[in-house]
Amino acid sequence: MLLLLLISPFSFSNAVTQRAFAIGKCLSKHMEVSLLVTGTSFKKYFLDSIEIIEFPFLLDRRERNNWARITSWVSSLPFKLLYSLSRYETFYTFKTLPLANICGLVNKKIKKIQWISDWDDWEGKEGLGQFDPPIIRDFLDVYEKRILEKPDSITCCSKFMEKTLEKIRNKDEIFYIPNAIFLEDFESIEKISIHHPSIFFGGSLGKVSELEIIIESISMVKEGFPDLKFLVAGVGEKMNSYKQLVNRLKIRKNVVFLGKIPKSKVNSYVKYSDISVIPMKLNIQNLARCPVKISEYMACGGCIVSNPVGEAKGFLKNSGVLIGYSPEEFSEAFYKLLSDSKLRQKIKKKALKDVKKFEWKKITKKFVSQFI
Repeated sequence: MLLLLLISPFSFSNAVTQRAFAIGKCLSKHMEVSLLVTGTSFKKYFLDSIEIIEFPFLLDRRERNNWARITSWVSSLPFKLLYSLSRYETFYTFKTLPLANICGLVNKKIKKIQWISDWDDWEGKEGLGQFDPPIIRDFLDVYEKRILEKPDSITCCSKFMEKTLEKIRNKDEIFYIPNAIFLEDFESIEKISIHHPSIFFGGSLGKVSELEIIIESISMVKEGFPDLKFLVAGVGEKMNSYKQLVNRLKIRKNVVFLGKIPKSKVNSYVKYSDISVIPMKLNIQNLARCPVKISEYMACGGCIVSNPVGEAKGFLKNSGVLIGYSPEEFSEAFYKLLSDSKLRQKIKKKALKDVKKFEWKKITKKFVSQFI
């Protein structure tokens, strides 16, 4: 039996949840799999073939500051730790963060069982840690490098991470598993009425979002396409600053903030918009991560414009449009695509064909084989 531990709240809007559940689903074809998560109350149930075990946050989690977040996670840790020591043969932790890895370390030391860790984000100074207070950022930077030496094996979501791990681990202990899709999830996409010409972006508008450059490019493209609509789906801390930028550039009629919309609607917008955009600035954070939306947009048949950074370069090399990171280059790409419907359709068809290589069953085949 295998135990998957997920420290984050169990929500399929969360990329870590999607990743843990998908890998667990592939493993569950060959063994019993449990997923230990944080929820609103203690409960056990099955989702597909995976046993879900939810432990509640014991402290008030409504406050959004770092201290409230840490104390709420710590409050459920003893229960997760005791439960994880009960009956599992393999322990698989997601996120290279202390609260997940404490459980992994204890299980490895006490029960002498196999411990696997998943690395899906760069948590240190040049990654997500850059947004944390200095004391937390510096700790995570040191901690992340040390903890990667401890598990028996590691899964990672990007080639950049794989190469980083090869400096400190044996190659046979590393499994490259980029974020993929289940093709059946995209067999039926709801048809929607949509404005043309249109460019779509879907994702968080939080602190790591990079939408300024696209908004600036829209102000250039609208000179040739005055009726252009830039459709933005998502919410987050930077939404107000984006709206201010739109007002400053005098393109309010060209930019529509849709707010938070269901995943099914995102798929529809990707399929029926003329262009979908995934901006990827060259930095450690983007080199290390593998946005789930890349393979999802391909599966929707999106005409994707992005940048040759990290996993986007590999996924979209022949299935999208990869350009330099500047408003001018984005606007040039948008203008060319909006002017050529045949080119857009060619790119959409190629994406639908190539995404078959990025199906979870194929992506996890090597990793799963070690358990069979």
